[in-house]
Amino acid sequence: MSVIAPASILSRWAALEELSTALAWGVPCLQADGLWGSSRSLVVAALVKHTGRAALIMAPGTAERHRLAEDMRFFLGSLGGPDLPPVLEFPPAEPASWRGRHKDHAAERALACYRLGLGGAIVVATPSALAAPLLSPAAFSAREFSLEVGRTIDRDTLIQRLDAAGYDRVDTVVEVGQWSLRGGIVDVFSPMRERPVRAEFFGDDVESLRLFDPTTQRSVETLDEIMVLPLSVDGDISVFLPAWLPAGSLVVLDDPALLDAPPEDAPSAQPLSEALAGFQRLELPLLQRGSGAAPRISMGTRSVGGYQGRFKELAATIREWRGEGFAVRLVVDDVAGRHSVERGRARRHHGRLRGGIPAPCPRPGRPRRGKHLRGAPSPPPPSRLPARSGHRRLLRSQAQ
Repeated sequence: MSVIAPASILSRWAALEELSTALAWGVPCLQADGLWGSSRSLVVAALVKHTGRAALIMAPGTAERHRLAEDMRFFLGSLGGPDLPPVLEFPPAEPASWRGRHKDHAAERALACYRLGLGGAIVVATPSALAAPLLSPAAFSAREFSLEVGRTIDRDTLIQRLDAAGYDRVDTVVEVGQWSLRGGIVDVFSPMRERPVRAEFFGDDVESLRLFDPTTQRSVETLDEIMVLPLSVDGDISVFLPAWLPAGSLVVLDDPALLDAPPEDAPSAQPLSEALAGFQRLELPLLQRGSGAAPRISMGTRSVGGYQGRFKELAATIREWRGEGFAVRLVVDDVAGRHSVERGRARRHHGRLRGGIPAPCPRPGRPRRGKHLRGAPSPPPPSRLPARSGHRRLLRSQAQ
């Protein structure tokens, strides 16, 4: 679900403007404290949209990484604008016992490298992911290749390139990183697409390219070109994620304490303070961190706590906000939740979503009781923008 946010909402946030200005001046490290919940992702999304810079967001763990990535996708889409950068998760290296079985993580890392090589992406990673070995940009570029309709490529050369790129030959392609050959048909599952592609050859000429469903084997879309990304490293382990970041990238630390300790699952990894040296850094401590050397900006947001099923209290809080002149924006996780909210609006009820958040009141100051609406997951503690007239309260609903 995407809701376009008027620019005026954020343009009246003085602390955000101060933060953006300080970053533009080139301050090496900044602290923006007091950001609760998903308001952190809102701030980073606004900065990325304004500057057009690539960014690396560091999260303490896998769950936090996924939450930040989901929030970033939502807020970037809500803020709108052309040529929005993709938000990609960058998983750590697999344990040795996993290697050679599934290539999902290698595919995610390869896609992130490819997007960074193009100059713009938002990558969300954990500290242990910075120890994942990667091909150098030059080696990566040498091993990637494309299949294009009408292009001629020798069959033996194609097989050699797929093997060098780390793809496994199988009878039937069902997972990323696999390929198969049957007569004049070559199936390849590249990370560039969510489905595998079927290349039909006439001799050495690529006659057609079609995405297909690996379950039904039916074609779903016709392509003109597909890029095949390299997935294997082959011993070249001297390059890590920071080497792929474009010049001028912004590094965001969800928890600044990560700078002081190596990750638990990779205790021998290089400390973040060394690995990320040379990049402008934005730290997002929840509380003020003493008298450090980094300039600090208080963002002024407030936590509104969690309600955990106490829907009457949440409804009363929303009525209070609306009485103060605020507009309340409700965000749910899926289409079912959106439809529940829309039905509530159509019925002009101020009801409750079972296991979720209240449907909006039809007019400020005129709350109404209504029937229970069903279908939305329960929200985490939402975040609240500074209490200034005209700001909107943003509630980010996620499955508990």
